[in-house]
Amino acid sequence: MSIRNEVPEEEDWADRSRYEVGYWRVTPLSIYPMTPFILKPIKNYAAESDCYMDDGPVYRATSTCHTALYEMRKGVFIYSLFHISDDVKRKQKVKISDIRTLWLQVGNKVRKQSSR
Repeated sequence: MSIRNEVPEEEDWADRSRYEVGYWRVTPLSIYPMTPFILKPIKNYAAESDCYMDDGPVYRATSTCHTALYEMRKGVFIYSLFHISDDVKRKQKVKISDIRTLWLQVGNKVRKQSSR
């Protein structure tokens, strides 16, 4: 699994400017465009994707994860990956609103540090 900053060849339809795609979340099963998640105090990008939270020799898309990424400066990132639901047990693990609140707090700290 990874995050890419250029259009994967398989997804050349994804016009970065049209969809405001900043990055792409890549899993063994699919590619997800990462679009703006919060705009102020910092702008970061996020996607909900398939994920597999257990260990094992075979990847099974049994869950949904929320991935967010913020580039502080060239080559320096803050990254989060939250397991938001167990799709097999149909159990919610975390709310998107809680993730947003956390990122707003991070953004306020980053903004304060960069203004010094």
